[in-house]
Amino acid sequence: MSAEPVFCVSIHDVSVPTWRACEQLMSRLPILQQLPLTLLLVPNWHGQARCGSADAQRFNKAISAMQARGHELCLHGYTHRDELPA
Repeated sequence: MSAEPVFCVSIHDVSVPTWRACEQLMSRLPILQQLPLTLLLVPNWHGQARCGSADAQRFNKAISAMQARGHELCLHGYTHRDELPA
């Protein structure tokens, strides 16, 4: 283990419908381009999967490129919905 401080940056709810907002966040915080990120992916965010759409294809390409650059991909839930009663 390293004796140096460790810093983790995670971006939650990364999905096809939220990808533009995620891109904007990353572009507005230049420090994020110098750090490895953990992207918390939600494949069918609130039931809005857009499999096969141009947006989904662009998203898949972008996520693959981020992984190739060393960023970590984690499943944050399939739909991100809790449909059980409170």
